[in-house]
Amino acid sequence: MCPEPTIETASENVHILLVEDNPGDARYLAEILKESSDQGDNPSFTVHNTVRLSDTLEYLTTESTQLVILDLNLPDSNGYATFERVFSALGQIPVIVLTGTLEEGLHIRAVKSGAQDYLIKGETSPEVVMRSVLYSLERARLRDELNRHQED
Repeated sequence: MCPEPTIETASENVHILLVEDNPGDARYLAEILKESSDQGDNPSFTVHNTVRLSDTLEYLTTESTQLVILDLNLPDSNGYATFERVFSALGQIPVIVLTGTLEEGLHIRAVKSGAQDYLIKGETSPEVVMRSVLYSLERARLRDELNRHQED
């Protein structure tokens, strides 16, 4: 399982794993994150893209990641099974589910199982993506802080 770094300051570089097999969607999301890095108090983002579940699981064993944006339909996995496999490999790293398919109840199931948010391709503006990313990172930071206080 990969290390679980936390976000302490807005000036910190945040490593995001973007699991997306559509090159256009991957470029769109990476551009949103790059542009937001230059604005206000947002952290800077380093985005790594994988396109297959197998590559994703391998990456998570060796690299430090602070957030995963996960497409559920990949060449070697699809649907809720993709979320389950990635989520079980993550530990406490937040996941934002991203999909082009609005399967009935899937968004509720994913969030109940631990996803931070659920975004639908084609219905996400840069503002919605950034709100989801920043809120997910903040919730993870607050969870880590609470866990540290409970350990004391």
